[in-house]
Amino acid sequence: MGKQLVVLGFDGMNRAEGVLEAVEDLQEQGVVQIEDAAIAYREPDGSAAKVHHARSLTDRGAKRGAGGGLLAGLLLGGPIVGLAAGATVGAIAGSLRKHDIDRAFIESIVVGLEPDKSILFLLGEAIDRELLHERLKPYKARVLSTTLSEEQEAALRNTLAREG
Repeated sequence: MGKQLVVLGFDGMNRAEGVLEAVEDLQEQGVVQIEDAAIAYREPDGSAAKVHHARSLTDRGAKRGAGGGLLAGLLLGGPIVGLAAGATVGAIAGSLRKHDIDRAFIESIVVGLEPDKSILFLLGEAIDRELLHERLKPYKARVLSTTLSEEQEAALRNTLAREG
């Protein structure tokens, strides 16, 4: 199917961050592959909206590479060299795979963010779309924008609208 952008809105300034953590867990389980993610929120007092990009894939790649390099180093007798080489390879792999959500697009959505609301921007691919939809349902998300097909977007909206 390829990478898709999905923007979800939530009541509560911290809800998007909690959902991002759940999505990261789903990524570890192989349900989704996230290339980039960002959250935005506005305080209940209506102060300026804040936007935070999730940890970069380069950082995650470096950590995974370092772990692999450390393991290889322990097996082959040079854990420090293995750790450094693994981190470098992981960082390079992460930077080659990185695709960013356009910052101007994020700002165009965030400008209308109401107090005590939050938004989650996800760029990636659902491996198990049905499971992903079911896992997102309890968070009572609203679909704000997406590059999904009309059919896929309707399925997502229907799943999120059902009481669970």
